[in-house]
Amino acid sequence: MRAGSRILVLVSVLALTGQSASAELNDYQQASARVAARAKAGPATAHRARNVILFVGDGMGISTITASRILEGQRKGQSGEENQLSFEEFLGLGAGQIQIPF
Repeated sequence: MRAGSRILVLVSVLALTGQSASAELNDYQQASARVAARAKAGPATAHRARNVILFVGDGMGISTITASRILEGQRKGQSGEENQLSFEEFLGLGAGQIQIPF
């Protein structure tokens, strides 16, 4: 099965099982809770940062990141879910969501 087919199958399964924006919102809330817990734990080191690099991933929702993680893991010969993307190992992570009222 080609990589593009795997993503299409994943999207089809999500659509058939009824997981939609509410499931993504739940994932967002869980990720936000993890980030908040990490922030409460305090900094990993006692040193002050000299340089900060800010990565802004526009359009990278929780479901997109999960699909990317699984695809990369499968390309490495794993099941995919245990894989971590490079930016998920950063010391500081954050998630934000903007809702535009219509």
